[in-house]
Amino acid sequence: MMYGCMVPQNDHTQGGKRLLVLPASVAIQTCLGGVYAWSAFAVPLRSDFSLTAAQTQFIFGTAIAALTIAMFFGGRWLASFGARRLTVLAGVLFGSGHLVTASSGGDFALILTGSGLLAGIGAGLGYAAVLTTVGEWFPRNRGLVIGVAVAGFGAGAMILSAVVSRLLQGGLPVLDVFRSVGMTYAAVIVLAATLLFSAAPAPATTAEGLEGPNPRLDRECCTLIAGMFSGSFAGLLVIGDLASLGMVGGLPLRMATLAIGGFAVGNSAGRVVWGCLADRFGYRTIPFSLIFLAVALVSLYMARSQAGFFLAAAIAAGFGFGANFVLYAARMATRHGARGIAILYPQIFLAYGFAGITGPSMGGYLHDVSGTYGPAIGIAVVLLLAAAKLADTSDPTRCS
Repeated sequence: MMYGCMVPQNDHTQGGKRLLVLPASVAIQTCLGGVYAWSAFAVPLRSDFSLTAAQTQFIFGTAIAALTIAMFFGGRWLASFGARRLTVLAGVLFGSGHLVTASSGGDFALILTGSGLLAGIGAGLGYAAVLTTVGEWFPRNRGLVIGVAVAGFGAGAMILSAVVSRLLQGGLPVLDVFRSVGMTYAAVIVLAATLLFSAAPAPATTAEGLEGPNPRLDRECCTLIAGMFSGSFAGLLVIGDLASLGMVGGLPLRMATLAIGGFAVGNSAGRVVWGCLADRFGYRTIPFSLIFLAVALVSLYMARSQAGFFLAAAIAAGFGFGANFVLYAARMATRHGARGIAILYPQIFLAYGFAGITGPSMGGYLHDVSGTYGPAIGIAVVLLLAAAKLADTSDPTRCS
């Protein structure tokens, strides 16, 4: 059972097709990664429509949860629908979600439906299709290639936050910005899906491909779930309200918004670098990445009133956050091949969805109650250090 068309291994077109797969994947991921630019939308939504921090962060958390659940099912639907059709559906849903928000008039329930549920489902379906496809095409350098592909997802926040900031400063109402983004991104995703999946990978062996029995969760996977939850909880808590964190510390809106782009730069770069480290050092990169993110979050909070240090800390936090989307997928690919990415990794990724609901919502609530993000960041750091300790004691290289 293969997710792509059957193409002979010696087909001379394979090299050329492979050159199309990766850039098309990055283009799709860049659009879908716009979900991480939510902080740029949250500030005008609060000021224009009197939404609370808890409400805007609940919308963001819902999008992350919907993304995760959709990815879980998307990995299983690939065999039935094919990657191209699944990604086209993803583009339609993602764009439609933004259009629903554009027509909401600022109503919380409609924004939740559009930017939370529909856009999140679209992002999850597209993420599953793209990640599995690049895993099939590049079996020898999965860590690096998965890192490059998901780097586009991280870059999406940087690009969209810059575009949104410019449009808002130019006087365009925030709901009209949603409309422009929805129409543009839906078109790009659909076109890139057609280009990407018109070239399918060659059949793989049972050991490396998508045939054979489904892999099951084991003790190591449970440890990875804890790491994924802790890393995602910490990163999503910050990225969903990064601009407000800087503004509470006394930074002007322009500098606070710039930190969103800095986080996205670090996020994108981190996905590539962590992928290379995973290929080189394997499992050992996981506990190190969690400790790195904990240090970055402490630095971010301490530097919230100093523009230069705040930007540097945001880049470091994004760099650490990016590890979540490479290391766990690369580990599953190493142990189980492409089928591990399609079947087992989405189960680990469910922890990301749970973190999406709890992290941003808790951060917004504690800020509403206390006026500071200190307690929320403190909780995140404790979770990171606990997960790092668990991952270190479960290191399979130390037990062999």
